[in-house]
Amino acid sequence: MVRAIEVTYRMLVLPSWLDPTADARRRRFWALAGGTFLLHAVLDPLITYLVVRVYEVGREANPLFIEPLNAGLGVFVVSQMPLILNFGLILVGYSWLLHIGSPAEVDWLYRFSTVMWVITILWGIALVGNNLLVLITGLI
Repeated sequence: MVRAIEVTYRMLVLPSWLDPTADARRRRFWALAGGTFLLHAVLDPLITYLVVRVYEVGREANPLFIEPLNAGLGVFVVSQMPLILNFGLILVGYSWLLHIGSPAEVDWLYRFSTVMWVITILWGIALVGNNLLVLITGLI
């Protein structure tokens, strides 16, 4: 009976992002990781390519990507591979740490990773938002 009341309380009162259960934390971790990947590895390069190469209304500010961007789409996509590989290594490392850690360490890792994912997502929103602003103002 007590378990049923607790489950009902969690379902009705706690928003899913505050749910402290292991399954909810795992889902939140992967959802935030997916959002980060979408912003930094898909949307930012895609919109940057549109702004700089297709519509020619802006410039790439990152000196590491100026030459690959000017060399064409294939080279630009390949130049994004280190970002994708590093992202994969971060996920593998976190998964390993979450697997071997004590309950207190795992709790700290989930809290820390949530903060870092949110900061990285906000940074990605700022990058993509700036790219969209450059694209829209350049086309008007």
